[in-house]
Formats: sequence, C-alpha cells, structure tokens
Amino acid sequence: MRKFVSILFFLGLTTRSLFSLGVGMEPVIIDIGGITPGTSYNLEADAGILINLLGDKASVLGYELEISSPKSVFKGFLPLPDPEWIKLPRDTITVMPQDTGKLNMVISIPDSEGYYNQAWMFKVTAKAYPGGFGKETALKGTGMGIRLAVSSYYIIETAPKPEPELPPDGVIAVAPSKLYTTCKLGGEVEKEITIFNNDTIPREFTLVSFVPPPADTLSYNFRIEPSEPRNFYPEDASWVVPKKRRFLLIFKKPPKITLAPGESVSYPVKIHLPDDKELLSNNWEVLLFLVPKGEARLRRFVRVIITPEE
Repeated sequence: MRKFVSILFFLGLTTRSLFSLGVGMEPVIIDIGGITPGTSYNLEADAGILINLLGDKASVLGYELEISSPKSVFKGFLPLPDPEWIKLPRDTITVMPQDTGKLNMVISIPDSEGYYNQAWMFKVTAKAYPGGFGKETALKGTGMGIRLAVSSYYIIETAPKPEPELPPDGVIAVAPSKLYTTCKLGGEVEKEITIFNNDTIPREFTLVSFVPPPADTLSYNFRIEPSEPRNFYPEDASWVVPKKRRFLLIFKKPPKITLAPGESVSYPVKIHLPDDKELLSNNWEVLLFLVPKGEARLRRFVRVIITPEE
C-alpha cells in the first residue's frame, strides 16, 4: 500500500504566537495516509519533511515538545490511541536568533488487525522559553516566567482492509476505510461496506455521502483532501448513494442502521457516473460518513474511490 502525504495549512503558513516574541512551528496540519500497521513511517525519509521550529529575530528560544491525543477537532478523525507510538529524537531544542530548529518524527503503529481502517489525529505542542536551554533541561538566564506555545496537528489514515478477521479498533468502525471500484461512464455498480458497533450499548447510525466544497471550513479552516495525487472530488456527492429504505412504497427515507452491542452489518452502496468522457482523465473520490445518533464526535468515514471506464 502506497503512502501519500499532503500538507494542509491554515492561518497562514505557520503557527505563530500572537505576542511580540517570534514563536512559530510548521507544518501546521499534515495528513499521512496509507500507513500499514506493523511498519514505521519516517517523516523525513518517507516524505522529505521535518518539523521546523522558528527562531526569533533577536532572542534565543528554547522549545519543549509534547505529543498528545486530545479530543478530535476534525470530523471523522478520532484521538490516536497511544501517543507513545510517536517518537521525536529529543523533546527539547534551542534555536538561535534568525535560525530554524529541525526535528524528525517517526510514527510506528503496532502490528494489530484492529489498527487497519483507522483515521486518527494527534497534536504536537511546542512550548517556548526565552533564553533557550542549557544542558538539555535547565532554563537559561532570563528569569522570565513566560511560556508561549504553538501546536501542529497530524492526522493519520491506516491502510484499508476490506474483510478484517477482527473488528477494527474503536467504539464505531467501518471496513474498508477506502473502497476502490471501477464504473463505466453512464453506468452503475453496487458495493458494500461493513459497519461495526463495538460499543456496549445499541447504536443508531445515519449514512451520508459528502464532498467538501472548495471553501469548506470543517474546523480550523481544515478540509479533508483527496487521498491520492490523481484523485479529485466531483461537484456532486450523489455519485455515491447509500441504499435507502422505502416508506409506503413511495418515499425513500435517509438510511438509518440500528446495531446491537457487538453487532456488525454489510450495507450496500450504489455508485454511478455521468456519461462524460472528460471524467476519464482522473479518479474520483466521495466521502461516505457514518454518523452515530447523538455522538457526532464518533463519526467515521469511508473514502469511495472511483476509476471511470468507457
């Protein structure tokens, strides 16, 4: 499974303190997709990216870094189960004036069947200390009790597995997290996704297809990007339609799925394409969101990736 990395920015190109001291870190948001459990992802070696900690124009800065799994701020992404999966070469660094401190990061997801089909996020926070650090941890000489902090967010999507032997990890889960299909222009195909209720209580879900509009601001001006370089979002999310229930043989109500604790179900999804040869030059991607009733924070999504054929 190939790994794709896209850098997504908000609030300019870096996070910077609103105070006069020039504290900053980049990238701001990074999306890493296709990590296979049991392998490691080296940010520098695999993507050519380093964490940049920006120096002040005139002052020495010491940065102390912390990795955490806060409540998710991005729809469809849950907190990373264990921040210990993320390793930095050191947790402090001193940056001289007008310089940039650089650090690598290694992400190691344990080899577990349950860690396929996942979408997680974690946060890297850099606290800045004027004056820098002496021997690794001793704050040097300014006597200022100031701690400015900036944060970057990382989102991870692990490799998909259509038919896992065990339910994917999490209270609510889906498989596969990426559904690949071909479809003829003007034609229609039907595929299935599996929905898991790993909770101890019954759950009711709605299933909704979605395409982020160009100016979408889900949170922090963040927009879920297509997962591969040749993939594009169509203008119309109705290319992917969860099968709906008939009501009195006339109306179709939005699909709702109710699952008992520990229950799973295969649910059909209809995929169709317009008869337009211009679609042949790209692959097309539509997001399919599974939203638990009353628990939107637990929502999951499936990327439906369509390769058009004549």
